[in-house]
Amino acid sequence: MASEEQRFPIIRPPRGQVAAEATTYVNGVAITVSPWDFCLMFSRAIPTEPLADDPEAQLGQGRREVPLQGEVVQRIVMSPEHAKAMATQLAENVAMYEDEFGPIPQPRADPKANGEQK
Repeated sequence: MASEEQRFPIIRPPRGQVAAEATTYVNGVAITVSPWDFCLMFSRAIPTEPLADDPEAQLGQGRREVPLQGEVVQRIVMSPEHAKAMATQLAENVAMYEDEFGPIPQPRADPKANGEQK
């Protein structure tokens, strides 16, 4: 039986051979699944109000809600097998990153999202 790496080889393009258009910044993802595929909808959301006039927000003090405007910038559809291979690779890379740079902090949970009261 073939190993996971043999079945799903890692393809790394040589440096300098990735088109500039292939790079997109995203800060959100929504995932849907079916028996046949995984759909990852990557989005980018930006504040609709500047924070420049809010010194507390600039310094990370206090917390105020800032309206966001978002858009799906890329939709990727893949087989369940490819999704699992990608999840494995992502987990391994996160572990390597944390070994070198320290733990990645988890964002604070939004009490309103969980139905909790402040």
